Amino acid sequence: MAERVADGGLGSIAEIAAKRVFSPAYLVAHPEAIEERKQVLLEIDPKAFQAACKILQEADLVPLLHHLKVPTLVLCGEFDQATPPPLNKQIADKVAGSRYVELPGCGHCPPLEQPEQFLAAIKGFVGL
Repeated sequence: MAERVADGGLGSIAEIAAKRVFSPAYLVAHPEAIEERKQVLLEIDPKAFQAACKILQEADLVPLLHHLKVPTLVLCGEFDQATPPPLNKQIADKVAGSRYVELPGCGHCPPLEQPEQFLAAIKGFVGL
């Protein structure tokens, strides 16, 4: 995506980004989400976006996960393309005592796509 931004600006990746953030069903029900994602992207500094892409591509913190000694909830959507369930499961497997929750039918952004289910998972984790 960083290369596309270099060539065509942040607006050029709006559809790709929306499809990585939201599930297919959500985009069918909310076609305006692609334009909303484009507007959000256009407010970001393209150089900062490219740098973030590079960092995310190069960073590997998995070897350090076993050092975490805090209660950990790993929550993702079934259709998350940005951080897919297998990656999230790997994180949960490496953090002792962590809890893994996968929201069915959801993409990368559960608070936007499934706010009630997201809040239920958080409440269950913190004991509310």
